[in-house]
Amino acid sequence: MATYVMANPIHIERFNRSIMRLRLPDHLRPADYVTDFYYGTITHPTTGYSALVVQDGDADVRIHAEADGLLLREMLDIFVADAGMTQQESDDLFDAVVAAKGSSLNILDHIPASWEPHVLTEAEADAAGWFPDPEV
Repeated sequence: MATYVMANPIHIERFNRSIMRLRLPDHLRPADYVTDFYYGTITHPTTGYSALVVQDGDADVRIHAEADGLLLREMLDIFVADAGMTQQESDDLFDAVVAAKGSSLNILDHIPASWEPHVLTEAEADAAGWFPDPEV
C-alpha cells in the first residue's frame, strides 16, 4: 500500500528533488550519480495533478548531516507564495528537517494541516480516479 501526496505538477519534480537533496546533498553526489528523485510520482489521468507515491516503509527520509535544506526552503517558500501552506507550516517543516540532520524524519508525520486534504490513501486515490481501468 502507499500514500499519495498531491501537488501541483509544476512543482512536483522540484519538491521531489528537494527531498532527495536532504538525503544526498549536491556537493556529495558523484558525477555519475543519476538518481534525482526520492519518490515515484503519478499523474491523475484527467485532472493532470501529480502526487508523490510514498510506499509503506518509505516515509522515513534519512537527512544527511551535511544537508543544508536550501532547495527545500525555496520550495516551501513557493508553496507559501501560492497559498499552498502557511508561513508557520513552512517554518515548522523546515525546522523539523534541520533538527533531524544526521537522523531520519518521517515525512508523513510532518504533513502540514493545510495539506491533509491532499494526502490520499491508496483506496482514496483509487476512488478519486487516479488508477483508471486498463483498456482491454
